[in-house]
Amino acid sequence: MDLKTFEEQLPEIQKKELAVVIFKGTTGADGVNWCGDCVEADPHINKVLVPLCKEKDVPIYYVEVGDRPTWKDPNHPLRKHPV
Repeated sequence: MDLKTFEEQLPEIQKKELAVVIFKGTTGADGVNWCGDCVEADPHINKVLVPLCKEKDVPIYYVEVGDRPTWKDPNHPLRKHPV
């Protein structure tokens, strides 16, 4: 989900007893995520975290932070978000 959708859904997400929110770089038109750390973490998230969350019935929310220049901006809303 994009940032706007995340902010709209945040009140409902916060009502849950437990939830996982994963922030990741936005995938480009070429299908490649600009964030190397995200690319490296993805297989581990899919192998370990996703099955565990399914087993425990814990929702996972993926939030795209934008392209690299957008994310690197020190005033990016998620860098200052109160949650």
